[in-house]
Amino acid sequence: MSKDIKRQLIGKINSGLSSFWNFLKSGPTIFKVILIALSSLSVIPIIILISQSISSLNSSKELSNNTIESTIKEQTTQVYQSYAQNLARRISDFLYSCESDLHSLSAIPASSESYLQFGKNNLRWVNFYSKNIPLYKELVLIDESGNEKIKIINGEIIPNYLLKNVNDKKNTKYLSETYFEDTKRQSGDIYVSHLTSWYISRYEQLEKNKQLDGVVRFCKKIKDGNGNFKGIIMIALDAAHLLDFVDFKIMSRDSLANRYRAGSYNYIIDDQGWIIAHQKLWDIKGFDKDGNQVKELSPNTPKWKYDTGIMPINLTKMDWKLIDIYSNEPMSSIIERVRRGETCITTVKSMGIYSEVEGIIRTRTYAPIYYSTGDYNKYGIFGAVSVGTSLKKFMDKSRSLVEHLEEINERAKQEMIIVALLISLGVIFFSFLIAKWIAKPLMELSLSLSKIGRAEYIINNINSPIKEINILSRGVKKLAAELEEKDSKINQTVKELGSVNINLAATKKELSAYLHHEYEIETDFILEEKIKTYENEYPLLVEIRKDKIIGNSPQFLRVLRQIVPQSQMNLPTCIYGETGTGKSALAFQIHRLSPRSEKPFMIFEAAEFSASDPLIVMGKIFGYGEGHGIQGIDKSGQLGIIELCNGGTLLIDDVDSLPLDTQAQILRIVDGLSFHPAAGKPREIISDVRFLFSTHVDLESRVKEGFFRKDLYRRIGGSFNKIVIPPLRERRSDILLLAEHFIKRFNKKNETSIELSQISKNFLFEHDFREGNIGELKTMVEVAYENARIEGSSVINNKFPFEMKSNEVKSFESGKRDSNITNKILVEEKNIFTADELNKLRTLRENNFRMDLSEDDLGYKKGSHTLSHHLKGICYKTLCNYKFDIRLSAKIISGSEDTNIIDILILKIEGYISNIKEKENLGNVNSLFKNLPKEYHEYLEQIISEKEVL
Repeated sequence: MSKDIKRQLIGKINSGLSSFWNFLKSGPTIFKVILIALSSLSVIPIIILISQSISSLNSSKELSNNTIESTIKEQTTQVYQSYAQNLARRISDFLYSCESDLHSLSAIPASSESYLQFGKNNLRWVNFYSKNIPLYKELVLIDESGNEKIKIINGEIIPNYLLKNVNDKKNTKYLSETYFEDTKRQSGDIYVSHLTSWYISRYEQLEKNKQLDGVVRFCKKIKDGNGNFKGIIMIALDAAHLLDFVDFKIMSRDSLANRYRAGSYNYIIDDQGWIIAHQKLWDIKGFDKDGNQVKELSPNTPKWKYDTGIMPINLTKMDWKLIDIYSNEPMSSIIERVRRGETCITTVKSMGIYSEVEGIIRTRTYAPIYYSTGDYNKYGIFGAVSVGTSLKKFMDKSRSLVEHLEEINERAKQEMIIVALLISLGVIFFSFLIAKWIAKPLMELSLSLSKIGRAEYIINNINSPIKEINILSRGVKKLAAELEEKDSKINQTVKELGSVNINLAATKKELSAYLHHEYEIETDFILEEKIKTYENEYPLLVEIRKDKIIGNSPQFLRVLRQIVPQSQMNLPTCIYGETGTGKSALAFQIHRLSPRSEKPFMIFEAAEFSASDPLIVMGKIFGYGEGHGIQGIDKSGQLGIIELCNGGTLLIDDVDSLPLDTQAQILRIVDGLSFHPAAGKPREIISDVRFLFSTHVDLESRVKEGFFRKDLYRRIGGSFNKIVIPPLRERRSDILLLAEHFIKRFNKKNETSIELSQISKNFLFEHDFREGNIGELKTMVEVAYENARIEGSSVINNKFPFEMKSNEVKSFESGKRDSNITNKILVEEKNIFTADELNKLRTLRENNFRMDLSEDDLGYKKGSHTLSHHLKGICYKTLCNYKFDIRLSAKIISGSEDTNIIDILILKIEGYISNIKEKENLGNVNSLFKNLPKEYHEYLEQIISEKEVL
């Protein structure tokens, strides 16, 4: 019967809790707010009182636990600290005894037999071998030239024909030792090396049972009666004796894992932080089979090395992995304290062995091994011995007492909670009654306001024993009457505004269409008047048009019409135009006209980094933070171009060449968001920059092909806020204007008065300039001008590159290369050109330097310009080899005496030099290296530095 009653009681409680939960989930109401407020004011003090009581019990329990645990931990730590110091003293005494043995060996007669007997007399028990083994692997006498005279290895005399000269480190055991030279050069008589050994990986130790083969060499100088150096005596301490000090054992993979889990193992480090004795042999420093020291474990260690256990450890470089979990002190700081003679205690999470055994938290004691002979005099220590434990087995002793205290605490807490629950239930019941009495009229008021919200203005009177609620009820009824009157007026006004909105929409549509096509539909006269208005408002525009942006054609005036409004904007703008149309120059003039003109104007040549590591591109743009870890860059970091350009204008040239990852980051900056350096310590950077973008390709096509982000295309104004610079062939009326401008500049520079003939003007006007637009025009005019100036002519006539009479062209294309090549040219070209370059030149010569035919013969993609870039590099290389003699260089490249080919090559080389000069004047030298093969970069740099050539 009692079980049935208990079941019914539990059912009612569950039903009540379920109803209460549904009540709370239905959303806040006045009743709920009042109920919760009254309940909270009553229940919260009870909860606080009970919480404080429980907290006091927990504090008492915590204090008891901490007292017990700290006492045991402190006593255990003292024991391990004392043990570590004693072990360090034993190792120190052992090292000094080895030094004493060296003095003893130097006092006996130098013979193979006496050295052999000395080795047999110096044996020492090694636990993991369970036998006595020689203390010294090698006993060697070396003369003043480094020649070995006597040599004992592992108890055997080495024959004379096997003795070597150890002055050459390749003849030493580990292929890279310098102990002979180090002993000879140091001021003292005794030199002691650091551990040298062959490196053993985890696989070699656990799967092949390979053992450590290493030594510490003790060397002593031999001097004659006058103190002159006569050689050295060397004894090589077997590293197995160091392993014996740390209780090394030869064991299976599972046994090693179990020992590692227990955490109680020791190891030795040298004064440089390298582990030199450890149960895990793969943690010990060593050399590979070529005599190169295996690089220490670091964050950059390849995963395959980590997985196969090729990871010697230097504790001074393990801050990324080993940090005290209580003090956050890095391992390098602990080693530095040991070097100062401190015995340090630290608690860290260890490295682990392999994927089956992860690192565990353990406490380790580091005690310095005092030894100051030779190079160890720097810190006065040989290194340190590390003794470790997980402390777990010592803490088990306190568990039973702690558990008993916890049981008492739990019973007390349960009794307090039951009392608190009973009191809280009574308080909630009375709160429920009070809340219902107050909330009912308020809920009726709420319903009345809801009706007003639905434009229902008939409200009933609400009676309440509370005076304030009656006043509020009358106010709501009055509000309903006023709103009803105003509602009718608003409906009339909305009806009138509807017709106004229709008219405004039509006007807005017409205005938008006009503004969008304004530049295209303006007449030439309106354009000119608009430009004059801008010139009056911005006098700098007059100066710019005279010297920087030349052109009066209607097509170009439409570009000028745009730059003044664009200069006053902060929106990103995209500038389209073929190569050589002047996109960078136009961008700079927009900056000059803008309010940012006093701030920096910078250009980021995206094409230069199109094939670079994305991290390099990101670093150039966003900079590097402190601690980036990238070679060749200051450790303190480097500002990116966006931060350097703060407040100014940044042109990203050839934006289509940006990697997709970088495009995503650029989008954030264009949107005005903050950014972080590409690598290193993160810091939030906000930069105020006006972005301009330029390209010579159709970005919309690049978007469709998946090479350019659609969101970035829209954000930079690729389709709407753009400036399109027409090619020179579409604004032919500006060609002669530009040509006269260049001639005028050259005349002023050289104090001449050379003019263009009508024939030359006709040629220029008819030329299509598809190769380089304004840049091509300038090069052609400059080459023709220089030819006229050198010849002393005052008129330029028939001196343009690529201008030949039709019969000469036919002769050039149909003729064969002159077979009478002089022996001198053959000899010269073999001296400076590689086999690959000669192959390319041979093909070019056979095709009379026709690029299209030569590219096809060499297998290049048609129109790729790869062969053109290589020919340009060959020209640079030949110029540098022949002291910048253009005619001789052209003759060598042509491989013949054909004057037509030589003249063409001369014009081509002069064009290259003129282009270099132009880029240097514009401060845009870096663009010259774009697409030029890397093997020719040094020759281009040499030409740029040779001012007389330019």
